[in-house]
Amino acid sequence: MIDTDTRSQIEKELQGCLLTAGISPPNIQRLAHASTLKVYSTGDTLWYAGDKPEHIYLLLNGGIRFDLEVIDGESHFLGIITDHDICGDIETFTHTRSLGRASVFKDSRCLLINSQIFLQVLEQEPVMAIRVLSRFSTISKVYQQLILLQKTQNLDTQLASFLINFPKDEKGYLLLQFSQEELAKIMGVTRQSISKVITQWKNNRWISYANKKILILNTQALENFLPDGIKLFI
Repeated sequence: MIDTDTRSQIEKELQGCLLTAGISPPNIQRLAHASTLKVYSTGDTLWYAGDKPEHIYLLLNGGIRFDLEVIDGESHFLGIITDHDICGDIETFTHTRSLGRASVFKDSRCLLINSQIFLQVLEQEPVMAIRVLSRFSTISKVYQQLILLQKTQNLDTQLASFLINFPKDEKGYLLLQFSQEELAKIMGVTRQSISKVITQWKNNRWISYANKKILILNTQALENFLPDGIKLFI
């Protein structure tokens, strides 16, 4: 049972969250009663492939990354979410269990909301439903766009699109750190190919890349590689 102070805190968090702001007080209370506030440390796992989707995760602040686990034991990066975003499976939309792995890359505070109560509230709050469905569609789009990028013959175009559109911190660095091996896996090329492009871009002073941290120094130079309309992270 949630104590009164904790429930009051959760209600305030829901009222201040972009996805749930403005919904009716009774539904704020329903969500608060159906929620658990949990703090995660960097490196923690929210779920693994095959876990039963019992909760919706409303990320109040922090960062979560998604990786697709494959048969050979390797994983492939899919995307991230940050403050005031949402993740998890809703069985109304998918009959499969959770795929891949969701892990914390930045200390996070999440509300774990009972999926059934969450769905019931969505049915009564059309504005919230539109916001939530829009965010749930993002992961699907990222799947598709990563595939499209990997089919692009020009590695410069692939990497430029990825770096330009990837979410960044307040200093302009990519929110995640990537080794050359990880970048090669995302692009679907060899590490040697990635290394050649990165070295050239560093020499041109288009990017800074050290200790897996990436900072774009010349956005226009990278944008010159992009066809119109390429956007990876929405």
